[in-house]
Amino acid sequence: METKEQPKIHGLFGQNAIPVLDECLTVLKQRGSEYSDTWLLCQWFTMKAVAKSLGLELTQDQARKLTAAAFVDMKYYRLAGGYKEDSLVDLINYAANLIGEQK
Repeated sequence: METKEQPKIHGLFGQNAIPVLDECLTVLKQRGSEYSDTWLLCQWFTMKAVAKSLGLELTQDQARKLTAAAFVDMKYYRLAGGYKEDSLVDLINYAANLIGEQK
């Protein structure tokens, strides 16, 4: 059986980033099994209700995209309380989810 060789990451930047990205995947897998697929199943009632009070009607897809953006803002802003590695790891995962939602 042939295996595709992984590209070698050169430099300190890659050496720093790859273990953290591996940690991000570990956290993502762990939380996925703990929480089930809440991202797919959520109905975004509160987001839609607030939008409606502002005179907007959001589709399920729009509500999910806006929620993804809000979560990134929230995770990023948590750094105002000081450095916490878990917040940054979560921020990477939330940002990756936002990028996926925008595709």
